[in-house]
Amino acid sequence: MAKLNPYPKYTTTVIGAYSVPDWYESLDRLVSVGQLSMAAMVDAQYRASEAAVLDQELAGIDVVTGGEMHRRTHNRHSPPNAMLNYFWQKIPAFQGTTKPKPITPHDPNVFHPAATCRSRIFDNVDLGLADEFRVVSALTKKPVKVTMTGPHMLAKIAYDEHYNDIAAMMADRAVQPVDAYAGNVLFLETSEEMPRAEEVYRILRNMGERGLLRQFPALLMGRAKSWSFDNPLSTQEKADFRRQQREAVLRALQQYAPDTMAVFDVDLGHTDPRLVLPVGGRIRVDGPARRIIVTY
Repeated sequence: MAKLNPYPKYTTTVIGAYSVPDWYESLDRLVSVGQLSMAAMVDAQYRASEAAVLDQELAGIDVVTGGEMHRRTHNRHSPPNAMLNYFWQKIPAFQGTTKPKPITPHDPNVFHPAATCRSRIFDNVDLGLADEFRVVSALTKKPVKVTMTGPHMLAKIAYDEHYNDIAAMMADRAVQPVDAYAGNVLFLETSEEMPRAEEVYRILRNMGERGLLRQFPALLMGRAKSWSFDNPLSTQEKADFRRQQREAVLRALQQYAPDTMAVFDVDLGHTDPRLVLPVGGRIRVDGPARRIIVTY
């Protein structure tokens, strides 16, 4: 009988949001009608976080999260609620009431309560991520990560009464001074939304015009998602889509960062299988050896 070679050990983690207990939504309703204090709900959120961490430990997950439990309110709209409203409420530019925003063309009754951007977004806002890291770290001896949505999602779902330009809104929230990125490795992916190649090019062009692209000696590009239920491409169409995405990236690099090394079809982002890359961690991209080394 032939001996099977073991697979190398991968670092395992979860996306971030975790399923809430069945009693969670009932307590949420009691808060909304004034029959339960918010302090009691905060305690319940903490207990749910403890349970989420324990579940991950029992499952053998290497890098755990708190399940975003303390961010979850109005559970009908969770987990997007934990990814969006929790952060909107901390950013002065988004203060005020929310308005329903449809999030699928298939059912007008499926919507998210979206905030409205009414002024400039500044980068000195405390989003509570460090506090969240400390709280979750006190519940486990395992490495902890804190997840949050990206600037594109925050900007796309919100209503915009100030910028009238989603790229400008994203940049004010997320982009640091150009020199802060010198020598770093950039990794990007186009997500399950499957943006057109021209849109991908324009986003990278905007980064190039700001002087950002040339700061990165290497770019890791996630394997482009090329099929969805809303856009079920054929085999040939999928191949053409990926080729056009690649050409768009190379076009922008040729114009704005010709010395940047690009690695395509990396298993990161909204693809399967996917690898875990630590944002802000140490990484080495060895072109001649065709090897990427990540320190977790």
